[in-house]
Amino acid sequence: MNFENFNDYLLSINIAQFCRENGFKKVGSNSLYLLTNILKAMIKLQAERLKNFVESANRNEVNVI
Repeated sequence: MNFENFNDYLLSINIAQFCRENGFKKVGSNSLYLLTNILKAMIKLQAERLKNFVESANRNEVNVI
């Protein structure tokens, strides 16, 4: 399986571990690749929204806890 970069590979490992912890025995490579891309898009969307909220509050840095 080819990922675009090392971050995508690490994200896919986290997804596979999450699936294993929740009772799945196997995850197909296409399914794993799809889940990785979906989760990456969701994280990117949340980061963009958070950046917009911070800018509208006249703050310079994001505090995510």
